[in-house]
Amino acid sequence: MLPQFTRTGPKHGLKSIAFPAISTGAYRFPMDRAACIALNEIMAFLDGNKEFEKVILVCFGHDTYQSYLKAWKKSEPRPQGSG
Repeated sequence: MLPQFTRTGPKHGLKSIAFPAISTGAYRFPMDRAACIALNEIMAFLDGNKEFEKVILVCFGHDTYQSYLKAWKKSEPRPQGSG
């Protein structure tokens, strides 16, 4: 979903997007790995798209939220507004 959005979203003037945590339930993709991949891809996209304003990570349940929080804490600290 993110690669498609990175090609089309900015062209259409979109400034925000919501990403659900997918494939970690029925498909059993490891939640911690999914969170790290998603955050890395989102941060790379934001680094190249400074006009973007908001990304919402949709976490279905406490375990998903904890996985994203853990991945966020592991990620490289970035000053607010730097992407």
